[in-house]
Amino acid sequence: MNSKYKNLLIAILTAISLAAIVFTADAQLAYNHLENKGKSTYRINNISGEFDVEYEGKIQISDDDKDIVSISPGGYFELEKSSFGASRKIKIESDGDGLSKRYFVGWSERDYEPEGRKWLAEVLPELVRTTTIAAEARVNRIYQKGGASALIRELTLLKSDYVSDKYFELTFEKPLSDQDQAQALKVAGETVNSDHYLSQILSNYLKKYGVSSATVNNFIMAAGEISSDHYKTNVLLDVMKSSQIKEAQLTQLIAASNDIGSDHYKSNLLMEVLKRKDLTSTQLNEVLNQGSDIGSDHYLSNVLMEVIRTQELSTANVTNIIRATNDIGSDHYKTNVFDQLFSHASLSTSDFKLVLNSVSDVNSDHYLQQTLTKLLDKPLNEEVVVEILQVASNSMNSDHYLSTVISKVMSDQKLTIRVMDEVSSAISSLNSAHYSTEIIKSASRKDLTKSQVLALLSAVSEINSDHYFTESLVFLSDHVNRMDDEVKDAYRAAAKNISSDTYYGRAMKALDY
Repeated sequence: MNSKYKNLLIAILTAISLAAIVFTADAQLAYNHLENKGKSTYRINNISGEFDVEYEGKIQISDDDKDIVSISPGGYFELEKSSFGASRKIKIESDGDGLSKRYFVGWSERDYEPEGRKWLAEVLPELVRTTTIAAEARVNRIYQKGGASALIRELTLLKSDYVSDKYFELTFEKPLSDQDQAQALKVAGETVNSDHYLSQILSNYLKKYGVSSATVNNFIMAAGEISSDHYKTNVLLDVMKSSQIKEAQLTQLIAASNDIGSDHYKSNLLMEVLKRKDLTSTQLNEVLNQGSDIGSDHYLSNVLMEVIRTQELSTANVTNIIRATNDIGSDHYKTNVFDQLFSHASLSTSDFKLVLNSVSDVNSDHYLQQTLTKLLDKPLNEEVVVEILQVASNSMNSDHYLSTVISKVMSDQKLTIRVMDEVSSAISSLNSAHYSTEIIKSASRKDLTKSQVLALLSAVSEINSDHYFTESLVFLSDHVNRMDDEVKDAYRAAAKNISSDTYYGRAMKALDY
């Protein structure tokens, strides 16, 4: 590329990169700001007209903001204002003797004194609050004369979010008390409409001061004024990473995520919180409370599993995690959460019941069986085992998965009279005689009590295949033969349901008289 055009392209790209176009929320002010090689230009449109400003060099404003008192050597300042078709212009240049000042109305030059000076005095106070002209010098002057309170009052008078960002940055370089910081944050939240600039102001504040118990409320209130989930999350992430955050402050910040509507950003924020190793039970419950508002099964399950994996859980935390699973519609994600929970936490009887209530709406027999059998790995009381069998019988359509749950109960749990009655009922709900017989065959290998044998004989009576019916009775015959007449009578009564003489004879042959 020709070096001439290459340099021109670089200059254009540089100019574009330095341009700032800003619109206030009420659309009463808009301006374009451009900086290039030391020269600054502004084009400002507001309710009173249009300003065009161009300057170069360091400009000093008078203490009353009504005059320009110096410009660094070689510098200049030009201001033109158009309103209702009429225009006025001021040109000020630095020369060896000080400043030369010229005043124009339309195309005609007029005497600068007194008309030009008067006009500049009228428009300059508005101009300096709408641009960053002499911003650093103004901040220093206001602070030296009136302290932090005067400087914070000035922040309320600025006309543009872009300008506010610069002034807040300069303000935060001053030694502000906690009270002054809190007031500055309040002003930022009340006056800055742009999410971009407000988040930048809050981030600059954090870098300089960090939040304290005296400022955290106002910081959260200011962050709450940010509409964008992206910017709000970034600000809250920055503050949560601070080691200065104390327990109560962190709890407040977690609660501030309530206003984040995006599941993606809210989950990112909560996952960042969970990287902390000092979370209290109360804070974890607040994380779970905020997580319950996440609509995405993917993001909600990620948060819940991160809580389980990384935190020391209290009884209340465990209960709240289980309750949060009620909001997960996906069988896959809900099962994943319970897999983690069963591996990392101890559950009470009431927790087990909450789990069963949560999984009662699981549509997949595969995932339901996975959760129920993992529950049955634990020593459970009679009431919970009975409820597991009831959930399985009422919810499962697959004989394969239901028989797996029944077999797990038979092998791993205490088979009380009530449990065996429920086992018998569950076997009766199987459509497959094959699966029913396999369960009874497995049970027959155990050391069964009289009541358990009677319950199984009751279940056998529901099998509608003579072949499997007979096999089941024969499997139980060794137990029956060791027991009293009541059990043998129950065996005989069951055998009478066999329609085939051949199978009936086989069943009765296994019985000792």
